[in-house]
Amino acid sequence: MILERTVFKAKYGRDDELVALLKEGNEMLAKYDIAAQRILTDMTGEFFTVVMETEVADLATYEASREAFQDPEFGPWFQRMMDLVETGSRDFWNIVE
Repeated sequence: MILERTVFKAKYGRDDELVALLKEGNEMLAKYDIAAQRILTDMTGEFFTVVMETEVADLATYEASREAFQDPEFGPWFQRMMDLVETGSRDFWNIVE
């Protein structure tokens, strides 16, 4: 199993809006049988940080899930997300146990 972790630095004070939008994105992705993504918010560290985690069987499964980006709803949704985010990063982790 692989964990994809995407870290977003929301614009000042807009982390709650980003969380709501990511929850909306989970609903949109459900029709592609993509596992619901876990959403985390900061308690310590950099302010207004939001993390999205998704577990996939392997990188081939991750690549196949990217078909959702072709959904007509994705573009407008992604544009709304871009308005809320300053920067971000993505890591892939091997799940050992």
